Amino acid sequence: MSKEDIDPRADRISRPEDDAWNPRILELIAQGKNAAVLALSEEYACAASADMGFKAFAWLMGVLGTPARPGTILAYGPLWGTGAAVVEYVPA
Repeated sequence: MSKEDIDPRADRISRPEDDAWNPRILELIAQGKNAAVLALSEEYACAASADMGFKAFAWLMGVLGTPARPGTILAYGPLWGTGAAVVEYVPA
């Protein structure tokens, strides 16, 4: 793991595992399959080195009651060598 600054213009997703998993998870979120994402959370967190073990998503789903409505993917891209997304859920 590098501890050097990354020029944001040169930042890339550094691990193929992340690049394979992230779009899969985001697609499920965009389809409103949040329960399926929760079911895959542990596997995803281990395989793709998800930030904080992907616990923020579990917390959010607990607050929202794991809705069957989609999250809107507002942005996705590299962030310090890993993938990061901004997802919006509009409360019912």
